[in-house]
Amino acid sequence: MEPFDLVNKIGFQRLLKKLSPNYKIVSRFHITKKVIPEMYVRVKAKVLELLRTSDSSSQSNDFLSLIAHGINANFEYKNYCLEVIPFDGAQHSGINISSNLNTAFQDWGIQDRVRAVVTDNAPNMRLAIRDIQKTYDVLPVKCLAHSLQLIIKASLFKDDMVNEMITKARSVIGHFSHSTSSSKILKEMHNIPNHVLIQDITTRWDSTLVALRRLLEQRIAVQACLPRIKCKVELTTEEWVMMEEVVNILRYFEEATKSISKDNATLSDAIPLINSLRKLLNTYVSTFYINKK
Repeated sequence: MEPFDLVNKIGFQRLLKKLSPNYKIVSRFHITKKVIPEMYVRVKAKVLELLRTSDSSSQSNDFLSLIAHGINANFEYKNYCLEVIPFDGAQHSGINISSNLNTAFQDWGIQDRVRAVVTDNAPNMRLAIRDIQKTYDVLPVKCLAHSLQLIIKASLFKDDMVNEMITKARSVIGHFSHSTSSSKILKEMHNIPNHVLIQDITTRWDSTLVALRRLLEQRIAVQACLPRIKCKVELTTEEWVMMEEVVNILRYFEEATKSISKDNATLSDAIPLINSLRKLLNTYVSTFYINKK
């Protein structure tokens, strides 16, 4: 792609004169003031017509995927997606899930070779595995990454003070995200990375970690901006300290989740990972209280 002023360059003009002596080269102003605007009008008209005559629909479809993990004769780890089963309006109840799994086991001829089934912690999945166990001798294994998420929600995010801090942090981030003038003031601050604040997804703790981490990075700029803008929420010194502690704790869960979510993660990784996570948290908590004293 070349800039419009290519038409003014002597080399280009000589080339066209050689190729077509009678061709009159248009100016770059003709392209920017006439050709491009007319092209925009034509394309816009076509898009408007497509939008006017197009149908729209919003659908939610449920699927059950079955992935087989194992080792081959050379003790090489392999995994294959065997099935992606649509429910087509059927309830994804435990019995329906169990029935679909049973059919898939039979179709693939692995009914005597399944040793464990890994699922999330949803009640319907737990019921499905209990039903499967009536026919197959399989070990039910809960998804460790999902279990870690539930641990965080049931402990850290249930704390009233932590919840209040996160709520205020979201308000501050939301203000800068929705106010162009405030965002401009934040960007003008010196000696800090020019990164925008990130809004989290309330149902995902890892996005909350990313949001708090970025807010801490921009702390000096944010604190300097708050007196100059119309933001009704301001974090206290204690809440900034609490935010640092929450980020420090969550980063251990982040590393553990990434480790157990790798393509080559196996069941044998679970116990060492849990023990390491417990040790790191115990060390952190004991150090934290010593420093507080």
